[in-house]
Amino acid sequence: MSNKQLANSIASDIVTAIKREQIKERLEELRTELRAERISYSELAELQALAPHIAVGDVELEEPAGIPEFDGVHATASELFVCTNCNRLLRDEVTQ
Repeated sequence: MSNKQLANSIASDIVTAIKREQIKERLEELRTELRAERISYSELAELQALAPHIAVGDVELEEPAGIPEFDGVHATASELFVCTNCNRLLRDEVTQ
């Protein structure tokens, strides 16, 4: 790996870490809005878009983000996916 490739890789890792931290901070801001019962529809849409970044078991954010609880029918596993039988948005809790 050349020095330029290494530098690009390190820069990419730093950007990813910053983005992760910004997402975490935004999720906490949205949690505050939920608790105060003043969350807007656009913020709910944003929360749904950030659903893959919500910690497994964080029901306070999972529920308004539209992440269903395990219902005994669908597989559990932390990445979002769509059930091929009913088109419900699901999350795989095994990989997190």
